[in-house]
Amino acid sequence: MVRVRRGGNRDRRQQGHGAKRCARNDISTEPGGGGKRRQAAIERGYRSLIVLPLMVEDAAAGILALCAREPDFFTDEEVKLLSQLAGDISLALEHIGKEEKLNYLAYYDVLTGLPNRALFHERLSHQLRVAEQKKTKVMLLLGDVKRFRFINESLGRHSGDTLLRELAVRVKNRWPDPDNVARISADCFTGILADFEDEAD
Repeated sequence: MVRVRRGGNRDRRQQGHGAKRCARNDISTEPGGGGKRRQAAIERGYRSLIVLPLMVEDAAAGILALCAREPDFFTDEEVKLLSQLAGDISLALEHIGKEEKLNYLAYYDVLTGLPNRALFHERLSHQLRVAEQKKTKVMLLLGDVKRFRFINESLGRHSGDTLLRELAVRVKNRWPDPDNVARISADCFTGILADFEDEAD
């Protein structure tokens, strides 16, 4: 049995400092922890076990766990090869993580978590195409923070950032379609309302 498990972000870096390989030649006779999971493995007929940490940026991002029904299944040579495999998986996870970060930075505002100008333009273009096909309208609202520069200069950048984050949360929570809210410049937010009906028509 092979299991690869990716961990969450919680305490990953702290756990990573103590992460190390664990190998057992016969979990039915050797002392050690494991609790219910160990007992379940024994009941299923497994005897040998090896657990290898998957490290990403000096943090334990997950584990590679392998079980075998035969005792003394994992030889020194196999442990070496499996350690190399865990290293390869770790490199792959690190690459995936960097790709995810780059994709996020390309389309989202780091400070507020809202879509940025690039993603907003994509979504607006999509909504306009849909509206043209459905013969409906799209409403676009823009809003900015008055005297935002004065807030930054008088109260400090931290206060300005806090204000923007709080404003982003409120706008997103109140907007009919939260996915269509964006921060497109330092103090400017915008939102799209699709299928908008003009009562004057």
